[in-house]
Amino acid sequence: MTDLETVNRKLDVLTENVNEMMVLLCNMAAAAPTPTPVIPAPTGGAYQFVRRFDAFGKGTPVAWADEPENVMRACAAVRWDGEKVYDDLAPALDAIWVEIDRLQAADPLLLPRYRNLDPAFACFGLLTGLFDIASYDSTSFGINSNKRNSYSGQTIEHFVQGQIDRRGRPGGPSGQ
Repeated sequence: MTDLETVNRKLDVLTENVNEMMVLLCNMAAAAPTPTPVIPAPTGGAYQFVRRFDAFGKGTPVAWADEPENVMRACAAVRWDGEKVYDDLAPALDAIWVEIDRLQAADPLLLPRYRNLDPAFACFGLLTGLFDIASYDSTSFGINSNKRNSYSGQTIEHFVQGQIDRRGRPGGPSGQ
């Protein structure tokens, strides 16, 4: 055997080893889990509404139009004047939370009905009884739709401040 044949045989063995290593690397890469990107949960707007099972602010009117406090009250179905609008186990409240979930998920069938409202105000209005869920539009002869649209351009703070001004007397802090 000549030196050239020996070199060729060794090159063939090396090439075969490199090919086996490439196959192993490809298999390892295919088996490795793909990292999933971490997407933070949306906050603000309609996403700040999370169901509460307490009576935050019940019986105490608000003293100022503080949006965070009014959002917490609304999540507990308590209005700005301290009135609890819905019982925690009321089917109507369950339907409202389903509607809010659909708004938060940007349901394309529901969004057009709320297009004139600030997303946070839409949730606030539903939970405080300013208007009903959109499925009632067909049975209310347009009254519910008109009522909902009458709040176009409102924000929670602006609306609550208007209610405080109408009431003409300061309330107290919620105490909670």
